[in-house]
Amino acid sequence: MPTVHETVYPRLKSVPSRRELADLYTPTEAELALADRSSKGDTAKLAFLVLLKTFQRLGYFITLRDVPRGIVEHIGHDCGMLIVPDTTEYDDSGTRRRHVKIIRQYLRVKSFDETGQVILSTVVRLAAERMEDLADIINVAIEELIRESFELPGFSTLHKEAKRGRAEVNRTLYGRVSDAIGTDGQSRIDLLLAEPGSESRKTRWDALKQDAKSPTLTHIRDLLERQRWLALERSPVALNALLPEVKLRQFALEAKSLDAARMLEMAPAKRYTLAATL
Repeated sequence: MPTVHETVYPRLKSVPSRRELADLYTPTEAELALADRSSKGDTAKLAFLVLLKTFQRLGYFITLRDVPRGIVEHIGHDCGMLIVPDTTEYDDSGTRRRHVKIIRQYLRVKSFDETGQVILSTVVRLAAERMEDLADIINVAIEELIRESFELPGFSTLHKEAKRGRAEVNRTLYGRVSDAIGTDGQSRIDLLLAEPGSESRKTRWDALKQDAKSPTLTHIRDLLERQRWLALERSPVALNALLPEVKLRQFALEAKSLDAARMLEMAPAKRYTLAATL
């Protein structure tokens, strides 16, 4: 599971530099005028500006209790407030809800609603057709939602949808490969994963996963013999015509990490696909 730190999902620095405070969190004249029109009193004005400037930085609304104190103080001092008011009660107030609507209208952004969910679902599935890493898929989704002027949902929403979309795309690919290799290819894979006979403690699957040994003459002969064996086991299906390169490599890596027992626990289409890629 990717963490928020592995993606481009925006976050606030706990201790922004002076340069960052000046560049990112200093209200413009137009924003100060909007705050004056939208708020009554210093506390409401400060809260409005903090909500506005942090949204501009993040693309989603954050509770003021989670905003680093340095940002709040910078905005308050920039407004000429010698003593920065306490905004503790603002997060649960009707004033905040009213401010959210004003900020959305001012910045021309849309709340993440059913339409945003449709866009998210669509873009993660398109991304998952050519990507495997969840962080990469999430990043594509973030960029598209921003381009479409939607607020960003919570990171968990992005992660769940990316994971769900990738799983759906991969299931389609598993079915495509499984059908392509046919019953003959599936039977060969079943034999690879079968329980070893009395003369051996290893399955043929173990032999398939074995890495090449040091380049001695004996080991090179063993390697050539193994290559001949693999040529007979291989299904005559061009997997690179059925799978994107990134999927082919990832599926093969996953297969190599699993023993025969774990492979047999999988749904058949996935099992045959992973085995075929390896």
